[in-house]
Amino acid sequence: MTDRGRTEEASHPESSPGRARVFRFLSSQFIEATAAGCLRFGNLRYFQLLDVVEGPGIGDLNEGVAINRIEHVELGTGCTHHERWQLPRGFGIGDVPPGSTFVGRNIEFIDKVHGFILCFSQGELNERVAAMCAPNGYDGCIEVLDLERLAKRIWSDGYVKGQKVSDFFRDWDWGPVDYASNSKIVSDSPVLEPCAFRKLPFFEQQSEQRIVLYTREPLADDHLSVTFPNSSLADLLEIRDISELTQSLPPEAESTSDDATDTNCLEKLLEVIDAVEDRPAVDRAELTSENESVAQYQSRLADALHEFDVFYKAALLPSLAKAYWTLRQRQPGKYQCDQMDSDLVRQAAWGTQYHHLYFYLQRVDPDACLQRDTRRLQQKLLTADLSSSAIEAKSTAR
Repeated sequence: MTDRGRTEEASHPESSPGRARVFRFLSSQFIEATAAGCLRFGNLRYFQLLDVVEGPGIGDLNEGVAINRIEHVELGTGCTHHERWQLPRGFGIGDVPPGSTFVGRNIEFIDKVHGFILCFSQGELNERVAAMCAPNGYDGCIEVLDLERLAKRIWSDGYVKGQKVSDFFRDWDWGPVDYASNSKIVSDSPVLEPCAFRKLPFFEQQSEQRIVLYTREPLADDHLSVTFPNSSLADLLEIRDISELTQSLPPEAESTSDDATDTNCLEKLLEVIDAVEDRPAVDRAELTSENESVAQYQSRLADALHEFDVFYKAALLPSLAKAYWTLRQRQPGKYQCDQMDSDLVRQAAWGTQYHHLYFYLQRVDPDACLQRDTRRLQQKLLTADLSSSAIEAKSTAR
C-alpha cells in the first residue's frame, strides 16, 4: 500500500476506540444499495471535470494534481558555471544542442495521479450534516464504523467488473485528506509529488477521509462500483436517520439545468465553432498602416488576440463545457471524448479547443457538420459576390 507525497503518519492514521466518527453522505435513493455492499467510487478526473462545469464543491479541478513552477532556468553549454541550473529530479526538457543555451521562464510542470476515490466526512454528525448536506443536496447518511477495516475488505473481498479489486487496480490507500497548496516554485529543492490525499484549503470544511484505488493507467469510466458477492458489510456500515437534522438546513438552491435535447447541445457546440471563426480579423493587412512599425503591429496583434481570449473564456467556454457535459452525462458511450475531457481540465487555449471540438463534432454528428460547412461556404461566396458587385459598380460610376 503506497502513495506518493504522503508521510507515513498521514498514510496510516492511528486506530483507536476514541477516534472521530466517519460518515458517507449521499442521495437517499442510493442508501439501501450502499448499505447492502455496492460502493460507488468516482474517477479523480470526473471530479476535475465537475469543477469545470459546475464550479468547486463536489468537483475539484486540482484533484490528484501537482504543479511545480520554475521561474527561470538556463541550460546548455553556452551557460557559465554560475548560470547553470540543474532541473529537479523528474523534470525533463530534452537535449540542448552543443554550443546552444536553453533559457526558460515561468515553466509549469503538471503531474497527476490516476485512480478512483470513495469519500467520507469525519466529525460529529450534526456538524457534518450542516457542512455536507446543504451545499451538495445530500439527504442520506451512512456511518462507517471502521474505515481501515472497510478499506482492507474492499481490497481483499471486493469485485469490480467481474474481477477482484486487487487484480483490477494497481494499489490502494486510505486516510485523511491534507488541506494544503498543490503547487510550489522549485529551484534545487525536491519537487511536489501528485497526491490523491491533498486538497486546497478551500475544501477544509469537508473534513474528508477517503479510500483510494490506484489504476495502472488512466480509465475513461466516471464511476466504478465495488461489490461483495461473497461477503457482507453489515458489520461496518450503519444507516443513520438525518431527516430531523436536514429539516433545519436552508433550502437547496434551485437547479439551473434545463431539458436541452442532444440536438440543442450539438447546435450550441457548432455555435462555438462559428464564433471562433467569426472573431475579429487580426491579420497584418487590417492592423498595419504605412506609419505603423512591425513592433506596433505585433503589439496590436497581441492585444486583439488577448481580447478574444478573454471573451472566449468568459462567454464561449462555459457554453461549450455545459453543452458537452450534458451530452456526456446522457450518453457517455456516444459522446464522451478523452481529448475533450483533457482540454476542459487543462483549460486549453481557445485555438487548441477549437480544432479538437471541430474534429469531435465531425465524429459524433457528421451530417450537422456538413450542413454547417455548406452554409458557411455559401455565406462566404455570397459575401464575395456582393463585394465584386460593389467594386464593379464603383468602376462603372467612374
